[in-house]
Amino acid sequence: MYYLLPLLTSLLFLTIGLFVFLQNIKSRANTSFFLLCITTFGWQFSWFILFAFPNVKFISPLIRFGYTFIIFLPITYYHFLVSFLEENKEKTFVFISYLLGIFFLSFLWLSDKLISGHYNFFWGYYPKASILHPFYLILLTILTVKGLNILFKALKLASDRLGHNQIKYVLMALILYIPASSDFIVNYGIEFYPLGFIFIAMSLTTIAYAIVRHQLMDIEVIIKKTLVFASLFAVAFGIFIGITLLTQEILAGGRLLGLAVSTMVIIFAVRPLETVLVNVTNKYLFQKKYDPAELIRTFSKEVLRVIDINVLVHLTVDRLSNIIKIKSCGLLLLSREKRQYELVASVGIDKNWRDISLGLDKNFVLYLDKTKSNLYIQQQEKDSLLSKSIIEETKKLKMELAVPLLMHDEMVGILVLGKKRSDEDYTREDIDVLLLLADALGVALSNAMNFEEIRQKEKLATIGTLAAGIKHDIGTPINKMSSAVQAFLIAREEGDHQKIPIYDVLSNAYDLLTRCQMTFDKVCRISAKFTEYAKPRRNAELELININESVDEALGVLDSTIQALNISIIKNIEKDLPPIMADREYMQQIFVNIIKNAAEAVEDAHRKKDEAIITITAIEQPKKNVHVQITDTGIGIPEDNLNKIFEAFYTTKPEGRGTGLGLAIVKELVERNNGRISARSKIGEGTTLTLEFPGVNNDKQG
Repeated sequence: MYYLLPLLTSLLFLTIGLFVFLQNIKSRANTSFFLLCITTFGWQFSWFILFAFPNVKFISPLIRFGYTFIIFLPITYYHFLVSFLEENKEKTFVFISYLLGIFFLSFLWLSDKLISGHYNFFWGYYPKASILHPFYLILLTILTVKGLNILFKALKLASDRLGHNQIKYVLMALILYIPASSDFIVNYGIEFYPLGFIFIAMSLTTIAYAIVRHQLMDIEVIIKKTLVFASLFAVAFGIFIGITLLTQEILAGGRLLGLAVSTMVIIFAVRPLETVLVNVTNKYLFQKKYDPAELIRTFSKEVLRVIDINVLVHLTVDRLSNIIKIKSCGLLLLSREKRQYELVASVGIDKNWRDISLGLDKNFVLYLDKTKSNLYIQQQEKDSLLSKSIIEETKKLKMELAVPLLMHDEMVGILVLGKKRSDEDYTREDIDVLLLLADALGVALSNAMNFEEIRQKEKLATIGTLAAGIKHDIGTPINKMSSAVQAFLIAREEGDHQKIPIYDVLSNAYDLLTRCQMTFDKVCRISAKFTEYAKPRRNAELELININESVDEALGVLDSTIQALNISIIKNIEKDLPPIMADREYMQQIFVNIIKNAAEAVEDAHRKKDEAIITITAIEQPKKNVHVQITDTGIGIPEDNLNKIFEAFYTTKPEGRGTGLGLAIVKELVERNNGRISARSKIGEGTTLTLEFPGVNNDKQG
């Protein structure tokens, strides 16, 4: 009975190998995988025949027949790895390996140099190694080591999650395949039952799993019915053989009875067995159908809350690819400046196309913009509605379905989706759900784009309110420098320089140039400070931020305003305060807006010079949290209005002085950086804004 397992293993290898090959006959990876399956099938099936039906007359040719496949097994495995990883530089070695395989094959059939005779163990006959056999094992070792080497290199270089998973499972399959070579020990007379088929079966399972769950070799997902049929056939065949042989052993002359019993068992067991296999396949290999209502509710709930456009686009493709169970998903957004749609986020799209952009004149874009409706390639291609150029453009994105994202009848983006992992077509229900999601996404994109636009305008508005201070900061040193230069030139014109030694004239000129250089440096620093603050940037970039440095950057922007108002700044920032993980530009805008508001509140309170104070305190709280308080001695805010100050368009300032967006933007930016903001105030005494951010443990920084 133990020889039935090699039989089942060989049949499963043959089934999967044929299916993979027929899926894409032109693919080198598919062809080489088929050769690997054939060599494994030949090895396991010949051993099954050898063990199950021992006959002295046929032992020698049967052993040589089986060893024919064994010789080429490591070669076809390496050939498959090279084709799968597209290691073109290894093709020469693959060719040499096949030549060496033919060399060993000739000695196998024409002499006794590779194997000579056989052993007779308790389980059956087994070939005996000869003089050339160690050299074959050397070839096997070289191919295995080289295979592991190229797989490890490819794993390190894999930038795509899908590609990384594919390589990982192929590597696992090869590692599981290696122990099967322990069967060669028996060729040298060491008697233990060859268990290589167990590791072969494990390797097969790993590859089959990678094909189904990770689209190994870009093979389309194995059709459920085919996989169920193959499993059903293997199990039914095993039951048939097992019951027949068992009946023959127990009952004398029970061959016919065994066949009858086997047939009856299979008749009654096939349907329940098929049901079990279908359920197992659905549960572990194929995806359950999503609930449309749940999808719309979950997606909308998550997406509509996000205002950071960079987070929004990546969240969208990640959620859709996981919920709808699709192989690839991409999002293209309109760049009005470049007049094209750019791929800003993707899952499963080939790395060669991640930088793709589509101009407004592309037929694919024109079609979507004109119809304002989805584009389902399979359906429109059948109805001959698409031009060849549109089909070619969509192939670059591995696209099956495209959904335009509309905002006020303008197509601001395109959502592209690949095939389903279940290999099923998109249904009318799928498309209706995606159109609803596209509407929600269009609203979310509109909110995110508007927020970024408003945030930038608020920054520019801040620069506008600081214009007088900027003019003073730059104008005063330039005027002083200009006066000094004019005085030097007047002295020259009136002949004063001729009355003093030349070295004194040169010394005065050197002093003047030094002062000019210092003035230039100061003006450049001021200009760079405000230019950097006003510069737009689309995506958030998280990095380690030192709170003290961030506060100093904001105070640098506001320096002239604070000096002009005669406001004193008191800083109480703890030393060794843990850094926080945040976006530097966002943090600068947070502190600029808060300190500017505080300065204006102090100005409105008409404090005396020694009472016009803004205090900035930063301390470390438990669990490495960073606690920042900014307190002013301004007019204060009524308690009834305190909970409104973070709402958009609410302001306590006179008309024309405030937009009502400053603190609303501050609250959004604080929360984007994983922080919290709160306020407390007392009329006539002032206001305190409190910021809390999670600190980063210095011990954990790499």
